[in-house]
Formats: sequence, C-alpha cells, structure tokens
Amino acid sequence: MNSKLFALTAVSLLALTACSGGGSADSPSTSPITVNPPTGQNSLTNKYADIVSGRVIIEHSDWIDDQTGWEIYDYETTDLAAADTQKKDLNSFKITSGKTTYVIHMPKQGDKDFKQYGNFVVNVVDMGNNAEVANTWGTNLSYARYGLAYGDTDHTQDPNAKYSVFYGMFHQGYLTDPAGMPTAGTVNYKGEAIVWNGQPNIDETGISKNATFVADFSKKQFTGKISNINVIEPDQYSKVTTIPDISLAGTIVGNKVTGKNAEGTVIDAGFYGPNAAEVAGSFVNQEKVFEGAFGAKKVNQ
Repeated sequence: MNSKLFALTAVSLLALTACSGGGSADSPSTSPITVNPPTGQNSLTNKYADIVSGRVIIEHSDWIDDQTGWEIYDYETTDLAAADTQKKDLNSFKITSGKTTYVIHMPKQGDKDFKQYGNFVVNVVDMGNNAEVANTWGTNLSYARYGLAYGDTDHTQDPNAKYSVFYGMFHQGYLTDPAGMPTAGTVNYKGEAIVWNGQPNIDETGISKNATFVADFSKKQFTGKISNINVIEPDQYSKVTTIPDISLAGTIVGNKVTGKNAEGTVIDAGFYGPNAAEVAGSFVNQEKVFEGAFGAKKVNQ
C-alpha cells in the first residue's frame, strides 16, 4: 500500500475526528449513520429527478520522489455510471480507470477497515489483481452523496491500469429538475468537504466543516470557500495541521455548475433535491496538486 492510500485511510480518517466536534483521534463514532433516500417528489415547481445521476473527476497520478511529491498526469470529468440498471441506488456507482471498472458501494459496518467519523464513512475494498480501492463518503445530505474513491493498483498484476493510482472525486444524487431551479436571487449553502493535498513533501488528507457557497441565480454565478481544513500527520497522530483555504468559482447552467477560477481550480457540481435544496460537487487543481469533494445544504433565510 503506497503513501497516498495510507494518507487516505490512516490519516484522513483521523482528521475527520478532529473536525467532527467530538471524540478523540482514536475514538470513532459508535452510532452508525442511517440516511434514508427521499421518497416521491414535491409539487411541480419543486420537482427533482426520480433516478440517480452524477459526475466524477477521475485523476491519474503517481508518486515521483520525496522532493517532487505527487504529480497529476491527467484528469477527466465524466458522467458517473450507475451500479444498478434502474438507477435508483443513491449509495453505489461504477468507476472506470483505464480499462478496469470498479463497483463502489457506500461503506457500512462489517466492511473491511470500516470507520465512521462524524458525517463521513470509509472503508478499503479488495478489488483483486492486487488492487485496493479506498472509499470516503460524505453523508450529511438527504438528496445527494459525494466523496473520494482512491484506487491503488499494481501494473504487473493489472495491465489495464492507466497509472498506478487513480482518484475519483464524485457527487451523485437526485438532480433538481431544470424546471424547478430558482431563476433569480441569491442562495447561501453550508456544508462539509474532504480535501487531499499532494504538493512536494506533502501527502495529507483532511476535512472541513466550514464549506460555504453562494449561488447567484440572477447572474448565474457560483462561488465558494472551503476553510479550516484540519489534518493529522501520519507519524504524529496528535499533531493537527491545516491545509490552506480553497476557493471555488463556476457558472450555473441549468442544474449544473462548471468552471475554473484564476488559481486553476476546476469545479464540477450539481444541485440536488427540490428547489435546489442541496449542492454537491468535485474539484481539482492539477498545477497545485490538490483535489476533493463537497456537499452543502441551503441555509434558511
């Protein structure tokens, strides 16, 4: 298992505790999260899809050396494939790296290496061919899911792998019907995010409970800030560090958000539930070598 996978499983999981508002670094929550998918739809003006759909930014990378750190070779943004033919399962999807397709399920108690920290659940799945996939899912939303799926593969065992590592930053759920989207006004959203930072001499993952966003539906502009991203170092579990704040910006087109800000951070997001009740998305910065996913609910106004 290489260092990036270790950072995701051993480091980021403990980082989640640091942000979850309770417990110590070695005391995960003991009460499993139960999140029921929504049933039915509201009135016509508040419609949302009755099938699950989503998007994923698939990034391929490799560890170069201690001075260079991680290098993102490429990334692509694509529709997320449903794991079930009816497209009704909010808690699973398919992800493809190279010619290899993995079926990913939201972690649950009893899974290998299952952990629960606040609103995040994590496990490691043995995919065969000497490959493992680590899942981190955010469960603070009712109409959507988001998170990271990280695959650590061995070229000698899996010739279909494009690189030794892929990272899928995903979001999926019940998209707001375009006819039910707000057309004017400004709406604030607040939620959480998970971030991986792989700059030279750095390999760390953390979460933020301070992910705030503003959707200006009149101007079709979307902006956000992810701050207080707390991290715990792998060799010093009691030492909490902080990843710098991340800014996001994009354009609202229908029920989606896409864009790239001045710092080169790409965003891909969607509005979910009735009347754009929630927003979830993914982001990546190839030059600065960081990536992540977020999910937020509309703030009562």
